Amino acid sequence: MPETSVIILNYNQKDITVACVNSVLSQTYTDFEIILVDNASVDGSFEIFKKEFGKNKKIILIKSEKNLGYTGGNNLGVSRTHGKYVVILNNDTFCENDWLEELIKVVKFSKDVAMVSSNIVNVPDGDLKRMHEVKDLFNKRIKGTHSVLGYDVSLGEELKEDFCEIVAAHGGSFIFKKNIIGNKPFDQQYFIYAEETKLAWLTRIRGYKILWAKKARVYHLHNTVRRTDPGLEKNFRFIGERNKFTNWLTFYEFKTTVKLIPIYSLAILMLNIFEPNKILQRFRAYLWVLVHPNWWIPRRKEIQSQRKVLDNKLFKKMSCKLTDETRVSGCLRKKILSMLNTCCIKYFKLVRLRGIEV
Repeated sequence: MPETSVIILNYNQKDITVACVNSVLSQTYTDFEIILVDNASVDGSFEIFKKEFGKNKKIILIKSEKNLGYTGGNNLGVSRTHGKYVVILNNDTFCENDWLEELIKVVKFSKDVAMVSSNIVNVPDGDLKRMHEVKDLFNKRIKGTHSVLGYDVSLGEELKEDFCEIVAAHGGSFIFKKNIIGNKPFDQQYFIYAEETKLAWLTRIRGYKILWAKKARVYHLHNTVRRTDPGLEKNFRFIGERNKFTNWLTFYEFKTTVKLIPIYSLAILMLNIFEPNKILQRFRAYLWVLVHPNWWIPRRKEIQSQRKVLDNKLFKKMSCKLTDETRVSGCLRKKILSMLNTCCIKYFKLVRLRGIEV
């Protein structure tokens, strides 16, 4: 049996998926299988995969009868794996040939390491021919963390270590230990977006670590799925906000959740000031979650029943900010976000919640 299983999920993107699979087949590490899942494509993808890879004994081809989303499609792939390590790899990626070898090295570092995230850089305009433009970025990474809301926050220092502990893995490329995470890593009803955040936070409250591997380098053709699926582009804001809001309501201890209500309110204010054209989609998602307690209360009970680590310990590695000021454009927006972040830090001190800045 192979030591490692690589899951690649495709939906109507046969060309970039073939390129992704070929980059995995070129790895220096060879003790792996590829589970290539077609998520009910209508562009002839599965027929192309059978033609390209049907005789390759390293590759298991699976065709889903319906589109199960990122969560269901990857869960289907994981259910067919033989390896003790499982890699989730977006099909809109291209891996350097020692990527998998480096991931394996880091995931074996310690028994309490459950997941390891790849070093991912986005390729301009999603064009593989422009990979050379971002190659230097792999070695020029800045230390970062997540806010308590799940947004990226930069810590301003250059990352010089080959690996380090992080709060959440990048959903585009990460490896996990199957004996810790299990055969169904994702909440299938999430469909897409914020599912990797849920998995990471659940992993951490269970007492396990998540690491980042500097030498496990992956090029990412960012937002390819949204560009090629108009239906998903139309609904992704509602799905994303629903899942994100559900995470906020389910992951923290009750007393912490109550204390964070002003922070959630500031975050909602920030998002809708910066993107007023999406207010209706967002509020539709918030209202849907609140009027469907059967959606989030059982999830909260299930998550809290697995808790081994209290919030104050988790927060030591997380930021009190809403998100990083560098993530928004324009002087006015940066000033507004900076002001909101200052308010958040002061509020954390006031209610005695921990965080990197407190």
